Amino acid sequence: RIKHSIRFEVGTRFNARLIAHVNIVESPKNFDQIRLNMQKTGKQATTLKGKPIPKHRAIILHFHGGGFISMSAFAHENYTRLWAKQCKVPIVSVNYSLAPQHQFPKAVNEAFEAYKWCREVAGPIWGTEKIVLVGDSAGGNLVASVAVRCLQEKFPLPFALMPVYPALDLRRVFSPSMLLTLNDKMIPYLFLQACLSAYLGS
Repeated sequence: RIKHSIRFEVGTRFNARLIAHVNIVESPKNFDQIRLNMQKTGKQATTLKGKPIPKHRAIILHFHGGGFISMSAFAHENYTRLWAKQCKVPIVSVNYSLAPQHQFPKAVNEAFEAYKWCREVAGPIWGTEKIVLVGDSAGGNLVASVAVRCLQEKFPLPFALMPVYPALDLRRVFSPSMLLTLNDKMIPYLFLQACLSAYLGS
């Protein structure tokens, strides 16, 4: 059976979807065991049934938008599937915990755990150290947050960052972009404030 998108969990660290342009031969939930097998034997990565796992030139780690309160990796597959097909690389799209049930820094912690997993587990299995972080809006905030966390913890930086209209200034102060939302019909000022209150707490 051909599968190009599956949901998986890495313990209690995070859950995500893997979107690929080729048939997924092994669930990423088994990657920790496969990585251990590689370290023990010194051989290249194979599935738990002994089949070779294809190599890839890079990994896209994706964080969806939604104001920290909504959406999911699955909801964004209308374009992540196209990316996987056109770029010919696997995409790990993270289902980070949403506010208000899970406030800051829960989503940031999960995003960083996902990046570390890509770097330490998925990367060696797929034969690449090139991890590109992509996210829109709230997801763009997580892209920047992971990069800052890497600097703080002296962890290897991503190969590239692609924050798309990122929410970078979460201070409750007026800024030029915040002023523009006063007349924004799609994402008005009060809605943005509601998202911030849900994510950061009142």
